[in-house]
Amino acid sequence: MEDNLTKISNLIDPEVMADMISAKLPKKIRVAPFAKVDTTLEGAEGDTVTVPKFAYIGDAEDVAEGVECGMTTLEASSEKVTVKKAMKGVTLTDEAVLSAHGDPVGEANNQLALSIASKIDNDCMDALSNEDAEGRLKYNGSANELGYEGIVDAIDVFEEEVNGEKAMFVHPKQVTTLRKDPNFISADKYNQEVVLKGEIGMIANTRIVPSKKVKEDKETTSYLNPIIKLETEEETEEDTPALTIYLKRGLNVEKERKSRKRATEITVDEMYAVSVSNDSKVVLAKFKKKSSIETIKVSVPSEETSLNIGEKTVQDLCENVSIEGNNVKGSLKHVENWTEFSKTDNSGNFLPLYFEEAKGQAKGTVKVELKGTGAKLKKPVAVDEKDGLIVFQIHNKDNTLEITQEGKEARTLNLSQLDLKTE
Repeated sequence: MEDNLTKISNLIDPEVMADMISAKLPKKIRVAPFAKVDTTLEGAEGDTVTVPKFAYIGDAEDVAEGVECGMTTLEASSEKVTVKKAMKGVTLTDEAVLSAHGDPVGEANNQLALSIASKIDNDCMDALSNEDAEGRLKYNGSANELGYEGIVDAIDVFEEEVNGEKAMFVHPKQVTTLRKDPNFISADKYNQEVVLKGEIGMIANTRIVPSKKVKEDKETTSYLNPIIKLETEEETEEDTPALTIYLKRGLNVEKERKSRKRATEITVDEMYAVSVSNDSKVVLAKFKKKSSIETIKVSVPSEETSLNIGEKTVQDLCENVSIEGNNVKGSLKHVENWTEFSKTDNSGNFLPLYFEEAKGQAKGTVKVELKGTGAKLKKPVAVDEKDGLIVFQIHNKDNTLEITQEGKEARTLNLSQLDLKTE
């Protein structure tokens, strides 16, 4: 009878759990697969790792017969990283193990594996996204959202002779914009198999991997998108990888019986350090966040629109003027003696704008301020709430128009691409 009893100790075996959790770990990590695991610290003393970073000695030179070759000093910088211990625990009651529906022990394995994997991933992303790291290659594209041109500029920071394969981590909130880019190739349209976990597509020979672990910059206005050069067949085992996980002790599972509670505590830990071990293989790119606040809508009114300032229409002022993004393009005609606009300063170039959302609203719902050469008011002007129209005299192409509306993201219109006619 004794041999037929189900024992908690048989159901919760640390050695079995360690093997099961170790097997699950690779399937749950997103960033760490790009790292090389270094086990030289296992069994060694100390909790600090000095990571060497060697500089290239330069190309070989022609040397004549009997002449000594020049000597170059192998230079290296170093970074010290401290070993840390990631740890998590769960408590399983006897009732949960023996009576509950499902598989509590299996779920504990799954949850513990996910917990450790997530912590390793976080540390890897922290290392890749360190804005203050010395020697880190960077690209500042924070003026624009993520797109083909920005990615091309970012990967060119590598200064490659051949555009090799790379992986780029993006935030899920950047994915929609990227999918709509005509240069984006979705993974379901590949002629080849997906090679990276979580990969959704490619752009500019760069594999795109979304991750919520992608961080914001210090100003929280941009995302920090690490780009990693992938290992190629030509590279040797001695080639230093972009990211290294220095393992001090592998996955360790322990259990402790709490007899008075009839419960078992299971804890898991792993001791390691993470470092960017080859700065030449990582570019930290920065791209503008897509605002969750709706932007102010502004357009150029149709040519036949009357401006209600004398008898002028839009056609009298503009020719093929449009707003693309925040850039105003086209030609502004030269107007003489528009006295209804101003008694004194009434000749030059004039730009009409239309704000549909200002019509019928309270006065001052939308305000616009002209800045730059010739701007005289030095304060915002309210858009007419009756027709949503406003006209500005543009003195120079360095002028900008700053638009504000309560509850919406401010906009600045750039006028540098306008053609200001002089006659």
